[in-house]
Amino acid sequence: MAGHPCAGIQEAGGPSGTALTTAAVAFLISPYGIPKLAEWFIDRLDDLNCAIKSI
Repeated sequence: MAGHPCAGIQEAGGPSGTALTTAAVAFLISPYGIPKLAEWFIDRLDDLNCAIKSI
């Protein structure tokens, strides 16, 4: 369907999605990614703990 107006848009979305995935994986395996993710998760657990205590 090369004549379809959206054909070029769909093809252009592929590489950018791959680039975002690659950047996310690179961040996670970097020395900052996993500790930052763990810190964010612990902060959310702390927020949940405070919310439960305030009830």
